[in-house]
Amino acid sequence: MAGIGIAMPEDQEELALGPSGMAERFEAINKEIEDAMGVEVYVQNDITAAAAGESMFGAAKSLDDYLFFYIGARLHHRLVLNHQIFQSRQPESHPVGLLDLQSRLGEQGIASEVLWQRGAEWPDFGSAKRDWLAECLEVLNKALASASQFLPIGTVIVSSYAPSDICKEIAAALEKSNLGIEARPGELGISPKALGAASLPFSSKFTVDS
Repeated sequence: MAGIGIAMPEDQEELALGPSGMAERFEAINKEIEDAMGVEVYVQNDITAAAAGESMFGAAKSLDDYLFFYIGARLHHRLVLNHQIFQSRQPESHPVGLLDLQSRLGEQGIASEVLWQRGAEWPDFGSAKRDWLAECLEVLNKALASASQFLPIGTVIVSSYAPSDICKEIAAALEKSNLGIEARPGELGISPKALGAASLPFSSKFTVDS
């Protein structure tokens, strides 16, 4: 048996304590499960695991270098160079993910449960969705511009728990706003984290902390 891969979410309180907070937490979980099961365990940040999933099985299989975006409860990004996923010691996330959309829907009295239902298509959320999408794209464009100051970015992957048509819409808007950029929607649907976690025993050596 190659081992067990586990994707863990970022804990904002631990991150606030400094770059060692999450690493210490993962090491403790790793040791506890290894001692209990007697097999190698690989624990990774869930967004990094999602990037690994798209890299090995999804939209980024043919890519060496790209910028990875994941839209979950919050918006996250990772830079991938030569198949290596660079994870900052203080991972950046932005409050323009699905929790923000849920809040906007709540303000308009619109039910938001569908946002968290696996594989469910979204109804027409009207202005709440349009306004959320505009703000989300603003943050995505800023992150892309920031990364492009240091390295030439040619391809962007947009992965999400949201329905695939939302990723396609965001990818098309990014291409329209950034000449020379190819933006691809993720191909793993709602499962990039799970597939990335399953691949951790094989892919963890390709992750680089910066």
